[in-house]
Amino acid sequence: MERNGDIIKQPLGFVGEATKMAVAVGILLLPKCGLCLAAYLNLLSIFGISFRSYASWVLPGLLSLLIINLIVAYLKARKMGSYYAFALLAVGVGLLFIGKVWLLQEALSYAGLFFMAAGSIIQIAQSRRVCSRSYV
Repeated sequence: MERNGDIIKQPLGFVGEATKMAVAVGILLLPKCGLCLAAYLNLLSIFGISFRSYASWVLPGLLSLLIINLIVAYLKARKMGSYYAFALLAVGVGLLFIGKVWLLQEALSYAGLFFMAAGSIIQIAQSRRVCSRSYV
């Protein structure tokens, strides 16, 4: 057992090291762009695995990620005391959901993505401003 500051490190052993290696390889193999995702799906279709049979979980999965994003943005906005960026993000999520699920309008989806990006950028800028004031 090694002591590194206040953190006590215990040796992980073979299983712990193998788990860390498997997580690292898994993250490495995740598609990081749309082109990579298309290449992965194409590769899977070559082996006979169709993406359409798995598409039923994609929309609920993405919707749950959007909801988690909204919750985190709300908590951050409440902590900073400014809800402008959260409002933009919420409008963006609403437009994206309406455009993709309800009305099936691509223009609404792109507008939603724009609002989400603008809200995220403004929230990052606000948090940097708040953090820089706290150290002065």
